[in-house]
Amino acid sequence: MLLVNNDSNTGQLIVSTLNIDNVVSMCSEGETSDHGETSPFKINGRFIRMHQICINGSEIDQPTTPEGKQYLLNAVSGNEPLSLEINSLHVYTYDPSNFEAVKKALSEAKRAL
Repeated sequence: MLLVNNDSNTGQLIVSTLNIDNVVSMCSEGETSDHGETSPFKINGRFIRMHQICINGSEIDQPTTPEGKQYLLNAVSGNEPLSLEINSLHVYTYDPSNFEAVKKALSEAKRAL
């Protein structure tokens, strides 16, 4: 699953992955910790360095570098399906067709009282 949120420091959109099926998760049940940099993910054919945290046993990964963050954001907001390969074993495909609706909802939430 992809997560999109506003970065509290920069206000920019940031995209993360949430591993809800725990097929390739490095997180133990109930674990909350920062694993730091992990194996790169292949996003649309390009390797991107990733940072991993565990929150209550759920694994969340996001690109380590600003360039990687921008690359993933561009891939999600593009017109082509996003291909995400983890550990050369699991490939996920995401349809970016509703990304504009996600951006609109985040913009409205940012203006909340």
